[in-house]
Amino acid sequence: MLWITAEEALSRLGTKPQTLYANVSRGRIRAKPDPADPRRSLYQADDVKRLSERHAGRRQSAAVAADAIRWGDPVLPTTISTISNERLFYRGRDAVELCEHATLEEVAALLWDTESVRVAAGGAGSSGATRMA
Repeated sequence: MLWITAEEALSRLGTKPQTLYANVSRGRIRAKPDPADPRRSLYQADDVKRLSERHAGRRQSAAVAADAIRWGDPVLPTTISTISNERLFYRGRDAVELCEHATLEEVAALLWDTESVRVAAGGAGSSGATRMA
């Protein structure tokens, strides 16, 4: 078995020391104390090679995001919001219509999927908020 220094392992992996140590703690890379200096560790070269080859085939997240944007804005329909026919909807309600007629609190209640909320201006000591059924 060939053992390499941390510097060699980091160079081959192209990662930060924290990532190397995380891979050791997760059992992906075997390590042992360096006989010449027990404060240092040596790393199993085959484990480092296997991980470096595995990561070489992955696309960087920046490249994935750039590809998604080239196709247009990424659209992921959810129960909270979706875009359909170039219109934004919150929980199935047209956002343009909501902004014309609903209060901020009503839209917040819709997004939070709660009962309607009415906020009344209150005097000193008043909580100011009441729930509408």
